Amino acid sequence: MRKSLLARILPAIGPLKLAEHIPTQGEALLAQVVARGLEGVVAKRAESAYRPTRSRDWLKIKREPEADFAVCGYTAPK
Repeated sequence: MRKSLLARILPAIGPLKLAEHIPTQGEALLAQVVARGLEGVVAKRAESAYRPTRSRDWLKIKREPEADFAVCGYTAPK
């Protein structure tokens, strides 16, 4: 129901795109996403329900390696 509602209300042209479910070949999908210079993908357990809060049923899978940086200074918050 949620996906069909999104399909009806999202415009055909614009920055938001409705993605199809991709139940297999997750590693190949991530490789294609990274090859296009994007950060990664978000995966959800197929059997879990959509919830308004973050849960462990969702994974953010990002390309590697992540950027390393050094903290050069610190001030206490006010």
